[in-house]
Amino acid sequence: MIFQPGIAILCGPTGIVVDVLHDELGLIGHFQRGVSLTAIVGPEPEAVRLLREIRENELALDFELDIGLTGTDLSLFISGFRTERGIQLIGTTEPLTRESLFHELTGQQVSNSGPESKVVFSRDALLAITAHDLRNHLNGILAADQYLLVDAAASLEAEHVTLLRAIESSSQAMFRLIDDVLEVSTMQSASTRLDLKSTDILTLIGKSLSLNQREADRKKVRLEFAPPEAVPPIEVDPLRINRVMNSLLTTSIDLSTAGGTIRISVAAQDERVVISVRAMKTVLSPDAFRSIFDPNYRGIEGLSGKARTALAFELMSWIMEEHGGEIRVESDADSALKTTLTLPISAHRAEPMTKSHQG
Repeated sequence: MIFQPGIAILCGPTGIVVDVLHDELGLIGHFQRGVSLTAIVGPEPEAVRLLREIRENELALDFELDIGLTGTDLSLFISGFRTERGIQLIGTTEPLTRESLFHELTGQQVSNSGPESKVVFSRDALLAITAHDLRNHLNGILAADQYLLVDAAASLEAEHVTLLRAIESSSQAMFRLIDDVLEVSTMQSASTRLDLKSTDILTLIGKSLSLNQREADRKKVRLEFAPPEAVPPIEVDPLRINRVMNSLLTTSIDLSTAGGTIRISVAAQDERVVISVRAMKTVLSPDAFRSIFDPNYRGIEGLSGKARTALAFELMSWIMEEHGGEIRVESDADSALKTTLTLPISAHRAEPMTKSHQG
């Protein structure tokens, strides 16, 4: 039961309406079976982002979407989560209360039997709502930072601009960390749902390079990519492999020394595609490398972002294994860091391989 008037909808992975589960707003005629969510609401990119966040994190909270009804400007605050049946969306005309949202997500009821009212939530629900609130605070920090950089930059000293750039970079790193924590929390799920599609890996890598170019320029790190003439399409979940490439490039840039170079190469080998990302000069000594990947190794202290780096590689390893692939990380005495991703061309012709880290 929804605690405030609203609508509950069941959709498929791509946002096609399967069923209306609950309707107190009289909108059932608009959310008909077979209609795409992106055709009902606007702006379309926000609906696409909602669906993508649910697919990636199993949960998305408090999206404001305008309903495309003739003669009305109705907006719904929509939260959604993934179930065995599909994607379930809950919409109300006001932001969902924490109590009603938790009830919908966990089935837990508020108890008034004791001297204090309390509710018991699942770990995943609690983690999701905490991440949501952290994002809200970070959004405020990042919005203020970007306002100053864009609208007030002319009146700022150079050192102030440098400080604001550092705040921007740190905020974005925190966003990535929150996303990685949520993703890692789903690793123990009995079944991982991959949306496998025939994918041009070269186009995907190109997009990741464009996305990370600004941070590379800020740190004065050169990205080099000489794509081969042809690589066959591969069967992967493009959203998750894009997550791997973005995370790998971001981490490689973070670990690179200023003025360094990162070289990316791709080759097709024996029904597999091999992607190599080599950071030529990093802050990782052999001891620092071992301290990241060996939890029992205590040879170095104070490496900036050690936990974030370990989490990023753990997430990448998990996604690769779910695709029947492998991630291999190597470091040498010259502090170069080479990461090799190996993916089967066909998702149906490969057995899962074992992740490995070498010093």
